[in-house]
Amino acid sequence: MSGKTLENLATSLSDGGLAFQMQRLARGWPTCSVGFAVRYPEVPVVFAGSRRFAEELAYCFLGAAVADRIEST
Repeated sequence: MSGKTLENLATSLSDGGLAFQMQRLARGWPTCSVGFAVRYPEVPVVFAGSRRFAEELAYCFLGAAVADRIEST
């Protein structure tokens, strides 16, 4: 697997790097989402329609991923 590691994600979350990149993405969302989907086809892009729904979707997705990870260990 190439790309970011879990350690990179943790660092980006703690030093504010991820928040900064998300702000940049939000400013040019229509163009960025297409570019992101082309550059990283293995990463699903979901258009949630609202921030609240996106947060709920992310919470459920991450909860399922954690549960799956726990079951597999």
